[in-house]
Amino acid sequence: MRRPNSPVGFLSLMLTLAVPAAAIAQPLLRPPKKRTPIRQRESKRTNSAPASTPTRSQPDRRSDVDSNVEFRDGLALQIRLEAVGFSPGLIDGLVGPKTTAAVQAFQAARGLAANGKLDAPTRSALGLNDFDPTRKFTFTQAHIDQVGSFPADWRAKAKAKSLPFKSTAEVATFEGHCKRSLLERLNPGVDLDRIKAGTTIVIPNVSDEVPKVSIKTLRVNFADKQIELLDRSGKLAALFHCSIAKAASDRPSGDCQIKTIIKDPEYLFRPESWPEVKGIDENLVIPPGPRNPVGMYWIGLSVPGYGIHGTPEPEMIGKTGSHGCFRLTNWDVERLSKLVWRGMPVEFVDDGEQVASRS
Repeated sequence: MRRPNSPVGFLSLMLTLAVPAAAIAQPLLRPPKKRTPIRQRESKRTNSAPASTPTRSQPDRRSDVDSNVEFRDGLALQIRLEAVGFSPGLIDGLVGPKTTAAVQAFQAARGLAANGKLDAPTRSALGLNDFDPTRKFTFTQAHIDQVGSFPADWRAKAKAKSLPFKSTAEVATFEGHCKRSLLERLNPGVDLDRIKAGTTIVIPNVSDEVPKVSIKTLRVNFADKQIELLDRSGKLAALFHCSIAKAASDRPSGDCQIKTIIKDPEYLFRPESWPEVKGIDENLVIPPGPRNPVGMYWIGLSVPGYGIHGTPEPEMIGKTGSHGCFRLTNWDVERLSKLVWRGMPVEFVDDGEQVASRS
């Protein structure tokens, strides 16, 4: 999401939630529990910092998908790619363009043949031998407590203590980093929306472990709709799919840096930015939660009004354009938040060329 003035709050890869063109709101760039006056919050502005322009060789993204990869092999492949920092998008066990792109990027980063295929060297490098792609997951009362009502009215949202998951199915997809369709395949006959405490289901064997990589620069690749993390030599070290703005004029440009990293951000609803919403003439502070409009993490940039954030609708990533910011799944932006740091240089590239400032 983009706001024009200031912030408040492999087998291919990139993601975003649909937002009306007129909707320009932003999370509050502060911890959610401290409710300072909105005017005071909005008075805090940022600087920009130069970013380096490392390069990397581009693998051939046109190579054919390996049609011999079976479902469980595809599932294991996606899980291990994510674990080493090369996101395949939402895990579904189906080897498609995003998984192929992740495989090729991983292969290029490791000095392997970037053919996008699950060959023996790639299998070994990913640690796929004897890897079990699924595990059992038991719902506790704490998981059930993460589910609650989700009001449609903006004033009702502002009055809520938090914006929780809508169903136990959403909790399960978050825990498994996956599509609902995969959980349905792994758990036939289970009503995923009405799971009770004590119920055990099967989910992808994902890990929350952060890849052990040293990052110097974050690069947003407009052409490939990817967020790329580069090491000190300019080599690709990690990759995330994201959504970007469809119109180039809505995208940031020039050099900048990461200004802030916030877990559980709040969101400032501005009525002038939502003309389709009638009957509201005051700013509203929307509470944090997995269904907050910017998800569970906000990584603010020094370009005013821009940031990298999560989404309450992970399956819409890559299917719709953002209004300017960069959307990832909640689990990807959480992992990204642990790999970057305040002051990290950020650059924007398109078709291999750095995007110069339009100002």
